[in-house]
Amino acid sequence: MRTILLVRGEGPASGEEPQLTISPSTYEAQRLETVKFQCRVTATPTPSITWSFSGGQLPEDSSQLGGTLTLPRVTESHQGVYVCTASNVHGTAQAQARLLIASRRSPPTARVEPERQTIMQGSSGELRCIVSGIPKPAVSWSKVGADLSNRHKIEDDNLYISDVTIEDRGLYVCRAENRDGSAQASAIVEVERREVPAIELYPEATQVVLRGGSTLFQCRVTAGIPTPTVEWIRADGSPFTSSTEILNGGVIRFNRVTGDEEGTYICTAENSGGRVTAKAVLQIQGAPVVRIIQANPYRVR
Repeated sequence: MRTILLVRGEGPASGEEPQLTISPSTYEAQRLETVKFQCRVTATPTPSITWSFSGGQLPEDSSQLGGTLTLPRVTESHQGVYVCTASNVHGTAQAQARLLIASRRSPPTARVEPERQTIMQGSSGELRCIVSGIPKPAVSWSKVGADLSNRHKIEDDNLYISDVTIEDRGLYVCRAENRDGSAQASAIVEVERREVPAIELYPEATQVVLRGGSTLFQCRVTAGIPTPTVEWIRADGSPFTSSTEILNGGVIRFNRVTGDEEGTYICTAENSGGRVTAKAVLQIQGAPVVRIIQANPYRVR
């Protein structure tokens, strides 16, 4: 009798390498919130699952149960990428989940100081936009009904206006915006007109008067905003004589001149827009003297 022994060799083990999905793949958590990432694996045979943290070791307070990673009371130190690794005899697979920690948020608020102001023409002005919000809001400025010009500059949330003109008056709006919302506030700007004074001398710039006579010059204001002030002085700096009067309306009057009044007088008109002057010249002539000479006296009855 002959015995035959058959030995059957085993072929390759059946199965599949791991396939992973992570839920959620990205999560933004509030501070002190408990976060869970679920790593779901399909594979044969059942793979081993481990979690790691791209920034180093897993936080000490984290825990893993099966494919679930739990992170309690998260803070900024937990923020980063978490990696799930699954391995079996057929291979290894990895997937990532990203944890973000939301910063403290609050919607914007805005107010403008001052809420109303009057700026003199030709000068400069400033509007301050006071904002709050987390994250810090972005600030923009606009003018209702018109565009901002190259004389309008925005620096540190404030609006600066240089060389102000009448066209700059109006309503200005500050807008503050962050990812949680927007707010706006407005302010009114008025512009006080300024105009350089203009004057003329009446009746004329040079007058001749006889000694003992009277006359006047009027320094008439023909332009100027705000209303200019008018002042008369003598060109040589000497005081006025007792016969000289300064009246309203820019008038200088000379009463019964004696000769000391003769000279040049300067009228000055001035306001916030500027200053102008004009010169008036007073000339005084002596009155003719009449003498009666009689050789033979006679008696009047």
